[in-house]
Amino acid sequence: MNRSIWLLPQWWQDVDRVLLASVLGLMAFGVIVIFSTGPSHADRIGLPENYMIIRHALYVGCAVAITVFVSMWRESRAGIISFFIYLLGLIGVVATLLYGQIIKGASRWLYTPLGSIQPSEFVKIGFVVTVAALLAYGHDRNSYKGFWMSFVLLVITTGLFLLQPDIGMSLIIVSAWLAQVFVVGIAWWWLALIICFAGGFAFYCYLTFDHVQLRIDRFLGLSGDSVGYQVERSLTAMASGEWWGVGAGAGTIKRHLPDSHADFVFAVVVEEFGAVIGLVLLMVILLIALRALAGTRHCDMRASLACTGLVCLTMMQAVANVGSAIGLLPPKGSTLPFISYGGSSLWANALAWGLILAFLRSRSDHGFRRRWRSV
Repeated sequence: MNRSIWLLPQWWQDVDRVLLASVLGLMAFGVIVIFSTGPSHADRIGLPENYMIIRHALYVGCAVAITVFVSMWRESRAGIISFFIYLLGLIGVVATLLYGQIIKGASRWLYTPLGSIQPSEFVKIGFVVTVAALLAYGHDRNSYKGFWMSFVLLVITTGLFLLQPDIGMSLIIVSAWLAQVFVVGIAWWWLALIICFAGGFAFYCYLTFDHVQLRIDRFLGLSGDSVGYQVERSLTAMASGEWWGVGAGAGTIKRHLPDSHADFVFAVVVEEFGAVIGLVLLMVILLIALRALAGTRHCDMRASLACTGLVCLTMMQAVANVGSAIGLLPPKGSTLPFISYGGSSLWANALAWGLILAFLRSRSDHGFRRRWRSV
């Protein structure tokens, strides 16, 4: 077989076309949603009516290119490039601490002449792929060395996120790391110790950061009101949408919530398209996650762990977004993968699923795809 990854017929034969089409379909639906919410938000911040629509369409075009291009990588190349993405992302996070603008008490964004970027979105992608390589290294040698090296990276990464602070992102990568450790296999007492550590970390965040404590207290009803204004408006909007929605563009929540295009975009979907479409959207996200995990049965350990971590990132992000919108979780400020407006989050998810497609193409000959020869 030709070693070149640029032969499109060979790539088309090897790539999981159902998974690719589903991801691209989610991006297309996201454009439709932003077409509805974009003008209201643009008007709110004094921009031309079509500004956000055009900008998001450009973001999606880049995201499609990223997904397809990355899916053509060999497994070894994907691992190496992901490691450099992780390092560059960490440098970017440090830069946000030194030069980033503080917004809502946190410094998470770098502002460049070409636009703003959130480095932590790309750090989490590089982190889980790098951790996958370390855990696979330890597994192959029946050693805990890879585990401890991955734990050191976890401490460094979460430490930088806490300095921003970005509690939600810290919890997401801790969850992904736990999922990877569980898959690779570890003694039950180690797992219990890790879970206790994660619980202690969450409690530390609750005691240390006032905004985290406020959100959790409000969620638990300890602050006098059970839900905040945004959650209340979100629930009201979804109730008005009922099963089939009020119609595309006819919703009202986007006029009241400044984050209706991002953190509360699911409320817009349910209000305008109905609970049926909202449930279908969630089912599609769940099914692509299950399909990706099912495909790892024929992958080697490194690819399996990488896919597990990447899928966990997407699912945790989706759960955080939808859970906040329906009042089941404290608001975190998480976007809905492929649907919410934004460049960094959309491109990071495109990179993640491009990598998943690349790793699934490495499945061995006893699966239903051929495996690429290593570089």
